[in-house]
Amino acid sequence: AKTLTEIYSETEFGGSISRWLLYSGHLGNDEEQRTDTYENSLSVYTLLTYILGIGDRHVGNVMITRSGQFFHIDYS
Repeated sequence: AKTLTEIYSETEFGGSISRWLLYSGHLGNDEEQRTDTYENSLSVYTLLTYILGIGDRHVGNVMITRSGQFFHIDYS
């Protein structure tokens, strides 16, 4: 998994999450599955952090796995 800061700083992917998901995906998942996983996990985390009022969300404490799973770190 990589933080959004790491993905944005990688010049080989042009700082694009979609390019990173497309070209660095896990071998067992196809592009559509990785994209669906990313979209679904992003939606769930967006709703949960809004409902629970969790702040301090920035590109340094959000990660994405190569299979497309989006998750937050650093809840302290």
